[in-house]
Amino acid sequence: MIWWDGAAKKYRGRWCADFVDKGCTSFGVTWKASRVEVSGAYTQGGKPFTWHELFEFDSPASFTQTLRIG
Repeated sequence: MIWWDGAAKKYRGRWCADFVDKGCTSFGVTWKASRVEVSGAYTQGGKPFTWHELFEFDSPASFTQTLRIG
């Protein structure tokens, strides 16, 4: 989920998955025009992972999503 934090004056994010050691993790969000970039880190089985995801809204009816995990 992504929301606007009015006190901090920025977007924030949080996601949950059954494969993440802590269950849920926060992530950073940058939203500029038709691009939303999100990135964060999590651990799975004790191993650290970082990720970066980009959403580019090409038109009102389509978007391109790119996810990198390492």
